[in-house]
Amino acid sequence: MAKNKETSHRGAGKGQKLLSGTRNQVIRDLQHVHKLFPTANPDRDFYRQHGKYADVAWKEHFPRFKDFVAAAKPTLTPFAAACRYLEQAAGLLKQHGKNLSDDELREINRSFFGKVEWLSQELEDFSDRVTDKILAEMEEEQRIEAEENEKAKQPK
Repeated sequence: MAKNKETSHRGAGKGQKLLSGTRNQVIRDLQHVHKLFPTANPDRDFYRQHGKYADVAWKEHFPRFKDFVAAAKPTLTPFAAACRYLEQAAGLLKQHGKNLSDDELREINRSFFGKVEWLSQELEDFSDRVTDKILAEMEEEQRIEAEENEKAKQPK
């Protein structure tokens, strides 16, 4: 009895890039590359070197590389981003010779969060306002499109 062969999505040869993938797969791979190199600003050549998908794979889903990058950007709230930066800053302080004890790092964290606790609600309110604005703009676009479609249907 013959086994069904799975179609390979890799190019010919060892180490070749994947030639196809779902939209989510290519996005996750670019996010993984960004996680490995958080300070890098990925361009095509950088992704070609570090990503696992060939250009043809992401081009199935995105017309331009910058659209691919935009889709893969993490959606952190400003508060979550601030927390991430604090963790990175504390790690860098400890790594680069400041010799902070764990107690000192905890005090820095406690001090930081005490000073920005009020920021959480402010950022949530801001996020709600932005979301409301985007939804209102989308509704307006749909209304205009519906009016244009209605006008197009009317006899001349």
